[in-house]
Amino acid sequence: TNAQEFSFGLNPSSAGGKIVEVSSSNHAQIVFLRRDSGASYVVQSATDLGSGFNGTMTATAASDQSGVPEGYTRYEATFPSGSRGFLRVEATLSP
Repeated sequence: TNAQEFSFGLNPSSAGGKIVEVSSSNHAQIVFLRRDSGASYVVQSATDLGSGFNGTMTATAASDQSGVPEGYTRYEATFPSGSRGFLRVEATLSP
């Protein structure tokens, strides 16, 4: 949706683009752009999709901020090394 594209730093008038980047090297990790103001974000976690996303994780600002549009910061959330699971991020625009 346009709200998702706006929340995650994509161009709402252009199709395509990735809301999150996923890494699966040795652990589950997502990387996403977060607005500096005007939206709130929650990273949810699950170890079993049958049980649903019943956990939360803290996302931290990534060390690499190259190419990030003005007004956004790149964040990442990572499962601990050796752990397996699923991650998703939800954004809610502020009124």
